Amino acid sequence: MIVAASQWLAHFIRKHNQKAASTEVLVYGISVFLHSVATTFIILFFSLITAHLMQGFIAIASFVILRIFSGGAHLHSSWKCDVCSVVAILSIAHIDYSFADYGWVTNGIALLLVAIFSPNNPNFTYKLVEKHSGKLKWISILIVAVNFMIQSSVVANAFLLQSLTLTKPFYLLFKIIDRR
Repeated sequence: MIVAASQWLAHFIRKHNQKAASTEVLVYGISVFLHSVATTFIILFFSLITAHLMQGFIAIASFVILRIFSGGAHLHSSWKCDVCSVVAILSIAHIDYSFADYGWVTNGIALLLVAIFSPNNPNFTYKLVEKHSGKLKWISILIVAVNFMIQSSVVANAFLLQSLTLTKPFYLLFKIIDRR
């Protein structure tokens, strides 16, 4: 359904704007956008019906903001990425504990992983990461460190999961998932 909608929109754009990117590029970009919107909608819908809407918003925002700067493993299949994202973010939004009990450790592990492994982003060109590696690392560290002041267990969980995607075991796990 998303692929068909992406193709229709790409052809529509090309028909009305000959200077637009190639149809293939448009289909890919539109498809990525529609998958992101669908995944976000599904997460927020289930968060709403389980009375965890705010936690759903916070989990999405925390995960995405850190991911932008730190990078991490990616699944190549869009639908597998969608399913894993929905399950992971909904889990994050529904795991509730006192930050004083476990949050310091959870956030501390995330901070350590980010400090060691970020930036690790295959989406950026190598030269961009190489040129700004230090800045991306420090921004990632700062993002995680801010949660020591906010003290949100949802944010700590999102940061931990995102920081785990920087590690070699997650890259291997994602390769296994992609093969199935």
